Amino acid sequence: MPQCVKCGRVLAIASPAEGAPVCPECRTGVAAQAAAAPQLAPERTDRKAERRVSPPALTLALIAICVLVFIAMTVRGVSPTHPSSPQLLRWGADFGPATLGGQWWRLLTSVFLHIGILHLAVNMWCLWDLGALAEIVFGRITFAAIYLLTGLAGAITSVGWNPIATSAGASGAIFGIAGALIAYFYLGHHRFPPAAVKSTLRSLLIFAGVNLFLGFRK
Repeated sequence: MPQCVKCGRVLAIASPAEGAPVCPECRTGVAAQAAAAPQLAPERTDRKAERRVSPPALTLALIAICVLVFIAMTVRGVSPTHPSSPQLLRWGADFGPATLGGQWWRLLTSVFLHIGILHLAVNMWCLWDLGALAEIVFGRITFAAIYLLTGLAGAITSVGWNPIATSAGASGAIFGIAGALIAYFYLGHHRFPPAAVKSTLRSLLIFAGVNLFLGFRK
């Protein structure tokens, strides 16, 4: 007597035309698995796609550093709304005589220091909005290089523009990110839809124009 090739069950009737003998129960199970497979495949694909989309970890880390520095300053007695120049200098603000006198590290520390909670809130909102996009577009390493180099360039420009002013903040780095994104979307080769690129460019140009205007009014 023929037997089922899957479970070994004895078959009453052989069906040579159907190929290897399979009992009705096993044939039903195979059909059910085949019907379920197309439904499960997209779900597995979606999970893989979700794993590939990672959060903007570097942007979050930069924001966390700035916020933690501000909290530490406030806990140590610095005014959260109107910190004085001596207080800011103790925490690493940029100041021409000190920076040019050998304390070059102020060019870096001043990028993570902010002059009051409003200054911090505006810069962190801009950093989150632009940094998350830049981190996706450029990758973390390139984004980190853009942030640090343009932040340092902003601090150097501040010393050159007004050496006796106490300055701090991530504004230079944020302008650098905006400039890099404008150059990328305007000149770069990418696969973003034209309508999305046009809208993003408009937003970036408005952001840069408004902040430059506010900066020159100070």
